[in-house]
Amino acid sequence: EESEPPVSEEPGSETSGIFTDVYGHWAESYINEAAGLGLINGMAEGVYVPDSTMTRAQFVTILWRSQGSPKPGGPSSFTDLGAYSGWYADAVAWAEENSIVDGVAVGQFDPDGQVTREQIATILFRMSGDEAGNGQQYATIYEQAFTDSASVGSWAEEAVWWAIYHEIWCGTNSTDVGTVLAPTQAADRAQIAVMMVRYLDYTEEV
Repeated sequence: EESEPPVSEEPGSETSGIFTDVYGHWAESYINEAAGLGLINGMAEGVYVPDSTMTRAQFVTILWRSQGSPKPGGPSSFTDLGAYSGWYADAVAWAEENSIVDGVAVGQFDPDGQVTREQIATILFRMSGDEAGNGQQYATIYEQAFTDSASVGSWAEEAVWWAIYHEIWCGTNSTDVGTVLAPTQAADRAQIAVMMVRYLDYTEEV
């Protein structure tokens, strides 16, 4: 049964960027920067809940905000957006229109599904418009460097190597990449703040 969206993704909700639950957190500086850029809000007044997960609809909404919340040319073709899709409908339609997302199955976006780390890399890779390039050249090295590289989906490999090469990727509990990718793990709100800020820094440089 669907419920109302959390405060964090309601348009116009608080965006003070002063979160009492991120002091000393490994991603504190990135979380505060993402909030300052207007990308993320709190789950409640002054609370970000950095270690909780995020839905696909929430993540796409953040992407959409990062591009200035553009108006899509029309509604999304996905049939599973649900009765409470008003707060993310434009974001999903924009992402679909620009080939940033193509859903989890024909006609299915899975807005309430948890976004995974390899999905984030894939979506950011598509949004960048980049080719795999140098990241792909290092594929063999990366495959040996990470203990779980074999668990990266074949559909996500180019994007994951790209994200690592361009220093967008982060660890599960550290700004450093580490030796474990955890590609199929649901990304938490801290990881997403780090990767979004790094992605925007990267796009400003190219």
